[in-house]
Amino acid sequence: MDRSKWEYKKLGDICMLLNGFAFKSEKYVDNGIRVMRITNVQKGEIVDDDPKFYPMSSQSEIQRYMLKENDLLVSLTGNVGRVGLLQRELLPAALNQRVACLRLKGISTDLRYLFHLMNSDLFENECIVNSQGIAQKNMSTKWLSDYKLPVPPLSDQQRIVAELDCLNEMIAVKQEQLKEFDKLAQSIFYDMFGDPVSNPNKWESQTLEKLIQDNIILYHLDGNHGGDYPRREEFVEQGVSYIGANNIKDGYIDFSSVKYLTEKKANTLRKGIAKNEDVLFAHNATVGPVALLRTTEERVVLSTSLTAYRCNKQRLLPLFLKSYMESTWFVSQYIHTMKQATRNQVPITQQRKMTFILPPLSLQQQFAEKISAIESQKELVKQSIAETQALLDYTMDKYFG
Repeated sequence: MDRSKWEYKKLGDICMLLNGFAFKSEKYVDNGIRVMRITNVQKGEIVDDDPKFYPMSSQSEIQRYMLKENDLLVSLTGNVGRVGLLQRELLPAALNQRVACLRLKGISTDLRYLFHLMNSDLFENECIVNSQGIAQKNMSTKWLSDYKLPVPPLSDQQRIVAELDCLNEMIAVKQEQLKEFDKLAQSIFYDMFGDPVSNPNKWESQTLEKLIQDNIILYHLDGNHGGDYPRREEFVEQGVSYIGANNIKDGYIDFSSVKYLTEKKANTLRKGIAKNEDVLFAHNATVGPVALLRTTEERVVLSTSLTAYRCNKQRLLPLFLKSYMESTWFVSQYIHTMKQATRNQVPITQQRKMTFILPPLSLQQQFAEKISAIESQKELVKQSIAETQALLDYTMDKYFG
């Protein structure tokens, strides 16, 4: 590919740049015009978590902020430089403040080429470096408009897009495979144990409190670290792992993004200790994710957003408990509790009231063997995703680095 024919152009010369409107939260309604906020713009995608809507009757007064399919949205505050293309199914939608919208002015630039370039780590890092603020970054639309980017001939752009789209599609297919494995695991659970609500097999059923009393659950974190919460300056490059709900990925802990504490600090948080094969439950803020802790470390320290369950393996297997806590019945229990709370949390006292079934250990062992086989297949797919991601990163760097 002949780079001598590549030009460098300002983003503002290629695109129209639209600013958002300061929508009033008190005017939000249950349905209507979707308000696209900072939280909707994630790395490479537009998500629809916790949607907010404006009345359809307001459309004429906010017409200049109405969005179109494939508008390229950019975050200007907080996690600056994240981009995503707006999907048709999210329309009608309007642009909130501190989110920018880019629309191509002509046909000399391929939209997906622009998306891939702006979704690169290089562009995101440039945005971070050139933003103002310490506690919270703010990027100016003036800087964004003046940003210069490489613009190859259209045919070269299209070849780059085809290559990157192919790699992204390969990753997406593999990620769907992981979801199918998770569905299979849940299907096996219901086939072997039945619906926990109706409990057709009449398995023994107990509250968490009773499980603790009977030494079936050997350890249940009470939410108190027994010391000071770690401050930002107390984290170090290596030490005792400190994990929170954000580290739960695909039912296990992603140790690539954990923080670390010194031994001295970890010793002050002695009540927040978890060990290998503890089942972890996110009970605060981001409620719901469950993970089986797999670690060779003697201990890890939990943030107070997590609860740890340690099983007496003569009665209760960790893989069974994890799968049970991912069942719709367990989810319905903590959702009911959250609806009664003032914020997203399932307090320790409420967790102790939740009910658990106890099938025979032999059946749990059969289930664990099946799940272990599925997990082995998932690990192969994850390894393939990592290899494809490495190739994608290399290709992105080749063109945009």
